[in-house]
Amino acid sequence: MSKPKPISLRCDDEPLPLKWEPFDFSDWVHCPPELEHPTIARVTENRCLFYAARLNEIHAEPAVGKSNILIDAVGRILRDNGKVIYIDPEDSPRGFWARATSMGIAATLIADRSRFQYIHNPEPGAFTAGQRMAMEWGATTVIADGVAELMAVSGFNEDVAGDCLVFFRTYIRPFADAGAAVVLADHVTKDSGGRAAWSRGSGAKLGRYDGAVYDVRLAESYRPARLKADGMIVPGKNGGLKLVVSKDRNGQVGAKGEHVLNMRVSFDGPGVTSIEWEEIVPKEALSHEPRIASGLTKAMAAILTQLQKAAVSKATLCDSVPMKKATTLDALKALIGAGFVEVDETGKAHRCALTAESQNLFAAKKTAEQIVEDAKK
Repeated sequence: MSKPKPISLRCDDEPLPLKWEPFDFSDWVHCPPELEHPTIARVTENRCLFYAARLNEIHAEPAVGKSNILIDAVGRILRDNGKVIYIDPEDSPRGFWARATSMGIAATLIADRSRFQYIHNPEPGAFTAGQRMAMEWGATTVIADGVAELMAVSGFNEDVAGDCLVFFRTYIRPFADAGAAVVLADHVTKDSGGRAAWSRGSGAKLGRYDGAVYDVRLAESYRPARLKADGMIVPGKNGGLKLVVSKDRNGQVGAKGEHVLNMRVSFDGPGVTSIEWEEIVPKEALSHEPRIASGLTKAMAAILTQLQKAAVSKATLCDSVPMKKATTLDALKALIGAGFVEVDETGKAHRCALTAESQNLFAAKKTAEQIVEDAKK
């Protein structure tokens, strides 16, 4: 599929003038701008989820409940007199309506097109109209519930850094430039060796986000109540999610790896869902390392076992560990970051060796697997 041409907010065909103009900071010398705080989607008395006029993101494994967070945010923004554009390439209008009303969002708010606009499966060319609408309409928030799907239908590959940069600059950034808080939902892959703690695809995506980025994790599985054909009600199972900071450029949400919020999901009957939020009092930051999956864990243990015998080059290490090379390199990087392996970068071979700390742990009769558990803490 060929990539569409970059879109513009201009109505005519004249080329946009090229600009190379330094920003004038002189007005801020005596009246500096205030520190930015999240102001969109208030979930507790002291905390909102998202930054205005910036790109925010949430990511999680499939079927964890990202859309529940986004739809709950819609209700909170609308009740706070905001205006929301919701771009949905994954669900349907009927599905969105059912979930939104079950969460207590008034039907009149959802149906009020002066306050809420639901866009289902937009064509790439329609983004021009959407960007213009966000400016003229004064949208508070623009939500895109499915980054990968939007990129694919627009002819971009999420695994290619250049495609990500063009897509975000052309299709997504103009909404933030118009003043809206942009919120995107993305997937991480199912647990497998080498999985990272951010959304799948090129890391260039994470680099584009300049607001709050949350890693959404399942704290306790849940399912809604349902009505059987014979009229019997099957009770739902209450559960919840936890939100961990993956990135926060402004530093007002939390440190990377910090567990900042819990979302409790309760079901009071078929079609009745309650959402409650709990702010976590800052404690020791929750590391991203719990996402280390079994394949990566095994590779880490294999590296330690090999290096206990003798220091070897990075190439020899990759050949001796019975895992994919990418997984082995990710495992090596994790061990270096934890301070258990060091690499001599001065030679061409990049010699890898145990640090004094890991040698002491082996001397104390710890196994490679136990040392890996220490690295995950």
